[in-house]
Amino acid sequence: MPPTYTRVFLTFTTSEHGPAIAALKSGLHSTCQQIPYLMGNVRPTAGRKGFLEISWSDDSSSPNLLELKPSDQIPTYSELKAQGMPVHYLRGEISPVSPWIDISSPKTAAPVLAASYTKLDGGLVFCIAVHHLVMDGTGVGELIRLLAENVISVQQQPESQVAAMTGQVSRDALLAFFIC
Repeated sequence: MPPTYTRVFLTFTTSEHGPAIAALKSGLHSTCQQIPYLMGNVRPTAGRKGFLEISWSDDSSSPNLLELKPSDQIPTYSELKAQGMPVHYLRGEISPVSPWIDISSPKTAAPVLAASYTKLDGGLVFCIAVHHLVMDGTGVGELIRLLAENVISVQQQPESQVAAMTGQVSRDALLAFFIC
């Protein structure tokens, strides 16, 4: 397997970025709690040339959801949508990690999972990248399914818990986001 990341860009129509980002953060955190090795790193195995291992601990934290700014080259969300979300706009600068991983140094450690979001006028691009040695495309598809379940479950929690997770955003606002 190549030392690379499987990156997926998910796009959402929204004019309210805050509730969407809060729900994604909460869902990402829940998903990492369910699959703890997602909070780890891939690194060369000590004393075993050519071998890699995943390392994490109970103290590992969920990956940060990075905000990445779009360049002037990226059109508005509605323009991207009208063009069918061309992939050449969804890469590089709006990805939390480079696609290729340098594993030549024994001290190299690469996160198992990295995630980012990019606010566009009228929408949001969410990128999730998983180390390919840990999960292939099918696995990433299942990961996204679980992440979606966790994000949607925010709507089913008592109002006080939703407010705590989303910074005082109502369930109605979250529901409006997920219906879009």
